[in-house]
Amino acid sequence: MNYSNALIEEYKTIGSQKILLSCKEVMENAVTVLSELDDDIQSANLMLKYAMVLSELAEYEESNYYSEKACELFRNFFGELDESMINIYLTVGDNYLKQGDRQYAEKYYSLVIQVYEANNMNAEDKNID
Repeated sequence: MNYSNALIEEYKTIGSQKILLSCKEVMENAVTVLSELDDDIQSANLMLKYAMVLSELAEYEESNYYSEKACELFRNFFGELDESMINIYLTVGDNYLKQGDRQYAEKYYSLVIQVYEANNMNAEDKNID
């Protein structure tokens, strides 16, 4: 997984389509292996990153599949309204917004608000990337 993280960081720096495709290939194999090991958190982390790569490649249907699946695994681990879910919901919402699907984006953004309310948080209480 370190190799795929390095590829993502390099892409952020130079923005190459070739790097994204390499990253997709590496992550696709890793997602397959991790999903067989029943390590839900590691799988969910990788699936979410993989969904982001797919989204950058405009492979939205597959990206939605992995982002939803990762979100479900995170919810099972942390609970729907745990503050750990904020960045996950934002990532999934941003993915849908990038695709032009405001309805699903708003669904996830509204979950962020619910997390803040459930945990008596203000926007300043949590540093959102």
